[in-house]
Amino acid sequence: MTMHTAIVAVLATLLLVGIHAQQFDLEYGTYLFHDSTLVQSMKGASFEQHRPIKQGKIIVRDFDWETVIFFYTSAIQAGPGDYRLYYTCWGPANAEKTENLCVAQSKDGITWTKPKLGLIPYDGNYETNIVWTFDWTGWPNTVNIDQNPDAHPDQRFVMTYDKADRFLRVASSPDGYKWQTLESPLIASQFADTQTVPIWDHRLEKYVVFGRVDNNFNRHDECTGNYNSYRSIERTATLNSSIDSFVNKTTTVMTWDKLDPVCVDIYNSAAVLYPTDPLMPNYLPKNVAGQKTSPSVYIVFPSYTFHMQNGTTPINPYTLNFGHNDNLLDIHLAFSSSGLNFSYVTKEPFIPRGIGIRNMTDGTFNSVGSDWDAGFVFMSRGMFEDVYSPNYINLYYFGTQKTHSSAGDYQNLSAMGRASIRRDGFVSLTTDYNLPMPQAAIVTRPLVLPSASLCSGKQELHVNIETSIAGFVSVEILNSAGQPIPGYTRAEFISIKGNFIRVPLMWNVAGVYNTDVKKLANNQTIQLSFEMSHTKLYALEVACVV
Repeated sequence: MTMHTAIVAVLATLLLVGIHAQQFDLEYGTYLFHDSTLVQSMKGASFEQHRPIKQGKIIVRDFDWETVIFFYTSAIQAGPGDYRLYYTCWGPANAEKTENLCVAQSKDGITWTKPKLGLIPYDGNYETNIVWTFDWTGWPNTVNIDQNPDAHPDQRFVMTYDKADRFLRVASSPDGYKWQTLESPLIASQFADTQTVPIWDHRLEKYVVFGRVDNNFNRHDECTGNYNSYRSIERTATLNSSIDSFVNKTTTVMTWDKLDPVCVDIYNSAAVLYPTDPLMPNYLPKNVAGQKTSPSVYIVFPSYTFHMQNGTTPINPYTLNFGHNDNLLDIHLAFSSSGLNFSYVTKEPFIPRGIGIRNMTDGTFNSVGSDWDAGFVFMSRGMFEDVYSPNYINLYYFGTQKTHSSAGDYQNLSAMGRASIRRDGFVSLTTDYNLPMPQAAIVTRPLVLPSASLCSGKQELHVNIETSIAGFVSVEILNSAGQPIPGYTRAEFISIKGNFIRVPLMWNVAGVYNTDVKKLANNQTIQLSFEMSHTKLYALEVACVV
């Protein structure tokens, strides 16, 4: 290490300490280690992003009205054993004048069927799974369950959509099948360019919506091509708890930056407020009375796009003829506690495109034998906890062998797929596995435990953690002076070795095993001091155990 890099490292550590010296009030619930929000200092560890495991196609073309499955899709859980995927599709009889919103159903989120609803016909046939037909100039965006506890029963399902003006509009439904539209725009600006996402934020008691806006920034000085403007993810919120009170002014929360390669642009958000919207009940605090909110973090899964340059085969090897605004897309991952400023752990794709095979005759890629998602991938909005293994989360995404602007050529080549990831396992604080027995030291910022009066049982601290066979985790609790608290020292801690979604921190005090930290929950500040080796630390949970 040079003198310069040593000074930079020290200054970075001092900056982190300065930013996070103030106390952080914890609630009952789970906190992801997705960034340094809870961290005051760390040595020998870094943030690592993890990829989900692709599980294959789940929705493919079965009927004429879904000859093309388009990439605006939503995944919701309407109730126990009632999982749904909403997807845009069309067929020859739509004649490029209309497109359909279809629904697939599942009892477990893994095996899917297409109901014959008898609601909307296609070419005279009413035995379809179509729930709405749109004019070709507009698009269905996102279907969601309204988590507002005061929402009218007829508004239990909400859907954003747009028309040719790209203004945000909303439809509502009591059952997710029969819809009523609110024709007046909720946001009278071009906010609805690509799958706007409405979310009820229980912390604000307001609706928040994420959309994509053309920010009219020209990067031709860097990227010579056929597209003259770049986009950003924007956010706005309602004035109150009514969904028709959106502020007609948006704020940029994510866009490309100077770390991105030239010709790279940003697409949809597929935003979720994890784990409350979409609601995953088993991930929420249990046995807690009176806590109005719970820890949540906004997660977005933007597709990054690479704008093709006209007619240049080395840049453009997928077809010999690219049209306006053609590009490749893969799925990325970013986080924000507030939903106002998103940060990445890495610009590496979260869900990459599949493997392609090059045609040796004409030089193009994605010939016969390529993966079904080798052209581009696009995240569905929503996720479910796995009903068979609650240690995992099911994610859903659109994929095709084609590129973005070959929409007319998606026929029979587009589908939806499932991927699975460890519960809370998007990012971890990871030690260096390449050293024999390194010891990472991580100290949280000053924390205040939630009120003991909200919990009639023991107050415990659980970690989501994975160690190698030689790895370990050791934790002690420090007081406001930075000194170990008797009964919670490292010497008394029962070392953790293994792979756990939830394992309590435990100390052996004079032969008595203790996991209860309730006596520390009297508004005093504490810090957790971790020592780890060959370990991934994913999350911290404050739990009430009865």
